[in-house]
Formats: sequence, C-alpha cells, structure tokens
Amino acid sequence: MSVYCPVVRDEAAGGNNRVLAVSVLLRNRHSTSDVRCEFSSHAIDGVKFDSDTAICPSNGSDNTCTLSMGPINTSNWGSYALTCSLPGRNPVTNLQSYIVNYRVDEIPQ
Repeated sequence: MSVYCPVVRDEAAGGNNRVLAVSVLLRNRHSTSDVRCEFSSHAIDGVKFDSDTAICPSNGSDNTCTLSMGPINTSNWGSYALTCSLPGRNPVTNLQSYIVNYRVDEIPQ
C-alpha cells in the first residue's frame, strides 16, 4: 500500500539544499518485505523538482527504523510530499507496518 503525506512548507523561496534533512520513524512488521519512502519537492505546476529515497529492510518480524533523507533542492513556491510504500500485514503475526512520525527541516531564508 502507498501512503501519501503532503508536507507543509515554511519557506516560499527555493534554492539548492533548501530542505536540509528529512527524518521518518516507522515500524516494518512484515517478515519479508522492505518499506521504501521517498521525499520529493515539486515546482508550482506539480512537476517533481528533486527527491531522495530510503529503505527500511525487513528483519524477519519487527523492525523499527529511522530513515534519513536530504538535502533536497526546491523551486520557488513549490510543494513537498512524503510517499511510503508499506507492505501488507505480516502473514504470521497479522501485524501491520506503519509510520510513527516524520520531520522536515528547512534552511531559513
């Protein structure tokens, strides 16, 4: 399943490495499938401007990961999005993987 999280943007101005860092805390409870997350910046017309990805591997039953991404370039007046692909329920334990929280650090103007 894909989870799409729009992210509020504080800085209107774009620039190189405007997003200093992105951190995602999640639990991968699937026995064989990884979790993959992508943080992306988009131009005002919605076209992807820049992105970074990270993976939380399966460790057989239950894995808590802090994924780190960035820096990310941004365009003026664009937007941000975090998208994660989560596996289905663990076939043995029936536990679901989930995002605990996420944080985006921008460099101020």
